[in-house]
Amino acid sequence: MGEYGTAGAAMKTIIALVLLLLLALGAYVFSVRISMLDEDMVYAYYQDNINATRGFDAKKVCAMYDKSFRAIDISQGPTGEVRLSMNRKQACDATRESFEMLAKVVKASRVEPEFKYTIETVTISPDRKQATVKI
Repeated sequence: MGEYGTAGAAMKTIIALVLLLLLALGAYVFSVRISMLDEDMVYAYYQDNINATRGFDAKKVCAMYDKSFRAIDISQGPTGEVRLSMNRKQACDATRESFEMLAKVVKASRVEPEFKYTIETVTISPDRKQATVKI
């Protein structure tokens, strides 16, 4: 039994190590796959954003922004193109202030604003880690 007991224990150790390696590989593949964007994820993100906006939930909207978040808004005005760029903190501050103001207006007027986006294009980067969305 001594010979088979040692061989059996070694075999169990090898099987455990192989299983552990397979689990680690599976977790790695899953994390890589889950970090890859697709259009459905982008549309779901915008729908979640609309839902939080309807509830004037600035904390939830801000929590949706990545730490390296950068917003660029380009609009046409009477004097031409106006470009506004904000980092995460600036965007969170602006969102909170806007929601506070909107909540007051809604309370006073008793008219709920309708929030919706029309997504014109979604471009996913080749590495599938970034999306550019034209609204």
